[in-house]
Formats: sequence, C-alpha cells, structure tokens
Amino acid sequence: MLRITKKNQFEALGVFIFHNVILAVVIILSGFDVGIALSLGVIAILDAAPTIYLHWQYYELNKGVEFSISSRAIQVRTSTGNETLIYANEIDRITLNMSAAIKARSHIHFLSMSTYHFAQVHLKNNRPDIIITNLVTPFVEKEIESLKDVPIHKTIQPFNPVKQRPEIL
Repeated sequence: MLRITKKNQFEALGVFIFHNVILAVVIILSGFDVGIALSLGVIAILDAAPTIYLHWQYYELNKGVEFSISSRAIQVRTSTGNETLIYANEIDRITLNMSAAIKARSHIHFLSMSTYHFAQVHLKNNRPDIIITNLVTPFVEKEIESLKDVPIHKTIQPFNPVKQRPEIL
C-alpha cells in the first residue's frame, strides 16, 4: 500500500534541508557577515515559501488515504474505512504534473519545490479526480505507468500546486 510516511516526507524535503544546510555553512564561513546573511536569508525564504505550501497542500490531500496500484486498477482506501476499486477502463486519462528535473529523473534540483509532483487521475462519468502526490510515493510516475491502457499526459512546470481539491471517495 502506498501512503504518506515519514520517509516519503523526508525524501520530499531532502533538497530543502540540503539547501538550508549549505546556506548555514556559507553564513558561518563568512563570519556571519550581515550582508551575506541577509541575502542568503531572502533566498532561503523565497525557496522555502512555495516548498512549505506544496508540502502542506499535498499532505492535506493524501493524509489518511492509501493507494494500491496494479496493471489493471487503483484501489483507494480512506481512514474512514471507505474503499474503492477503480479499474483502468474507468479512467479517462492521467495527468502527471512535474518539474523538468523530475521528468529527467535528475537528482539535481535548484529549487526545493521542484521535487514536488503529483498525478491527477481523471475518471470517466464525471466522477471526482484522484490525486496521488509524491508524499505517498516518491516515484509517482513509475507507479502510474504500471497501469495498462491508460493515456498519460505529462505537464512540466516548476511549481505544481493542485488547482482543485478533489472530493474524498
């Protein structure tokens, strides 16, 4: 089962933590120079704000939800006990929203927010979409591609917020 774990959260925040450690080391090596500290502080805030927003949004969307993805279906189980099995033929398409670094499978991320990505599973018959974020699995693309005969569209952008909150199944 795929679900939010501390390991997945740490992996999502890894670049953010790495960037802040580097900034702290530079500030220390500069002898706590006020100009450098202020400049790097502004950079840290500009990097942190969208990252924290995405982390919070993704956490709120997928907390208490477990997914199991096979070649034929997606099983969704909520913390309230609701369980839904969605077969591949019930899926209209899947949109993978990711940064260029994620698409290239790169380990180099210049912005902390570039590690955040999600799949939006569009269902047929006007059923609510399902959102699977990288807090559930750091390999969203790999998991989604295991579904057979489902069209996948990839959208590349540096900042990937979920534009509409789907209904809970």
